[in-house]
Amino acid sequence: MGQLNFENNTMSKEVDLSQVAGKNIEDLTTDELKAIASLAGQKAYNNAKQHGFRVTELRDGQIVWVYPDGHTEPLKNTY
Repeated sequence: MGQLNFENNTMSKEVDLSQVAGKNIEDLTTDELKAIASLAGQKAYNNAKQHGFRVTELRDGQIVWVYPDGHTEPLKNTY
């Protein structure tokens, strides 16, 4: 089970990547890795929203933070 840190709104989970989808990670095809990454991203997004964390979304060509109450803020570039 992952750990939620409510103080700074982070989630962490240690994962053994030596075996993914029943295979050694080095034996997975690019398409398999893309599918696994996409599913992991969807699960992380849904889990974050379910636990009251803000998430990022692409809206009208801009990346924005979406907060649990529904309000949004543009993601500011830091570079």
